Amino acid sequence: MLPAETRLRALGGLVLLGLVAWFAHFHMSGEFLFYEDDYAKVGDAMARDFPQMAYNFFCHLRDWPQGRPLSFGLIAPLSFLGVKINGLWGVYMVGYGILLVNAVLFFLLVQKIAGRNAAIFGVLAFCLFPADTLKAWPTHFMGNEPAIFFMLLAFLLYLGRFRVFAYPMIFLATLTYESTLLPFLAAPLLDQNRPAPLPKRLTRHLLAMAALAAVYCAIRMSLGEPRMTQQLASMGLWQIGYKALSAMVMGPYTVLKAFLLPPLPQFGWFSLEGMMVMGTILAGCMGLLAFSVKQDTSDTGFPWKLFGAGWVVLALSYPMAFFPPHWPPTALATTASRVHFAATVGGSLVVGILCGHIFGLAVRKGMAGIFMVAVSLYFALLGGYHYSIQQDYTHSANRQKQFWAEILALCPDLGENTVILAEQPLWDHPGLMSTHSWATRLVLEKLIRFPLDWQNPPQLYCMDQWVKDHVFQEPDQIVWREIIYDQVFRPHVLEPENVIVLALGESGAMKRLYGNYRLGPSQSVVLRLKPGGPSTLPLFSAGVVYPYVIGGTYPPPGKE
Repeated sequence: MLPAETRLRALGGLVLLGLVAWFAHFHMSGEFLFYEDDYAKVGDAMARDFPQMAYNFFCHLRDWPQGRPLSFGLIAPLSFLGVKINGLWGVYMVGYGILLVNAVLFFLLVQKIAGRNAAIFGVLAFCLFPADTLKAWPTHFMGNEPAIFFMLLAFLLYLGRFRVFAYPMIFLATLTYESTLLPFLAAPLLDQNRPAPLPKRLTRHLLAMAALAAVYCAIRMSLGEPRMTQQLASMGLWQIGYKALSAMVMGPYTVLKAFLLPPLPQFGWFSLEGMMVMGTILAGCMGLLAFSVKQDTSDTGFPWKLFGAGWVVLALSYPMAFFPPHWPPTALATTASRVHFAATVGGSLVVGILCGHIFGLAVRKGMAGIFMVAVSLYFALLGGYHYSIQQDYTHSANRQKQFWAEILALCPDLGENTVILAEQPLWDHPGLMSTHSWATRLVLEKLIRFPLDWQNPPQLYCMDQWVKDHVFQEPDQIVWREIIYDQVFRPHVLEPENVIVLALGESGAMKRLYGNYRLGPSQSVVLRLKPGGPSTLPLFSAGVVYPYVIGGTYPPPGKE
């Protein structure tokens, strides 16, 4: 059993680390909403009871969507747990818990291979990693971040006495998100205390990893998963190899750029609340460093082998980034920044080793206090950046609430087959988190419980010039070919007098149009719009996301 002083230090360090992570990522989570994929994944999961949740998990393990059965499957049970804690805010608390658990595992890993000081600096870099802006996105922290958990456990098992169990664990990480597989190739490089020669250990490890990768790819191909069949075949080996090798250069460069030149907060940085948050993060970092680091005066030289191994782990986080929309892996904003999430381990390891060595130099020069203050200020700036991301999440949530309240007020006469075309850009990025996305068309049926026998419940689509140009008059019907990611998603038949068009006025407010509406190439298609009718909302009931997006009682008041 650990001594009481050691246990007290561990508890105090965890509290300070939790304080930093909370204020950087979840301080404003009570004002967060659903974003993009959340409506399709988290919204559905929140509506299920325990048997439905368990069946959903089983279906994903059976069907392997996108080759990531655990990524899709874990969202249901974790959302179910969060809702039981405290609704949508409870879901965000689950994300906070996942971040803290991963941070503790990362600390244990770095402490084992590089010492306590590198672990302390590294775990702060881990919690404040600037290249991934999605720590508070539910789809990401429930569907992707568990892969980091499995990967860290695999590293710890490999470096411990139960090495054989490391391989099933990294396979679980791969089933969650495949980009976590390749960094584990560098595990023998981190294990510098084994008596067996490195070439022998590395050969055995590579053979085991090749077997795991072969099993994983064989299962995906046998299931006919499109990325393993269609996309790989269309790209060719030369193109895949070129992109994979290029990604191993571009990805680490982007992470290095994010650490050296963290993007400045977009707004609210110098507000009273922003300064208080940054001050709290600063105090937490300084307290953690003063409380935990060891001021060792011995000179052991720079750990080049370990530092190089960290770079290998970082570079190996990117070879699988050759699939669109993750190529090239240079995004530092929006949901595209998820391409860097597997690099959190390698990038933070490199920062921890470097800062730990510089701290040792500062101790020998009698400048330990100055260095701790300087590095705490730096981490506080990273925390300020993440605080601005929280503001953007809140800004997007407010825009969504305003938009959907206006939709229900303008379009109360919803029926089966109703299609609403709103003059809004599909990918609306006022900052880092989009207000509209591909999932916008699903929101109405999450807000309102329409009859289960309706084959085509009302849906809303954002309409810009791209949408208008893909409406065509065929001999007996008007067809719109929906485009997502520059590909035809599916054709829609626009039935006469069953389509609502919402135009943007000069003030930015939407207004409903009536009569004839022209669209299509050269405005050659004439569409007769749905006339106004009595409200049908009282016939339905509120959906699972209604209390969070609209709030108040149902049905909402109409708009004259």
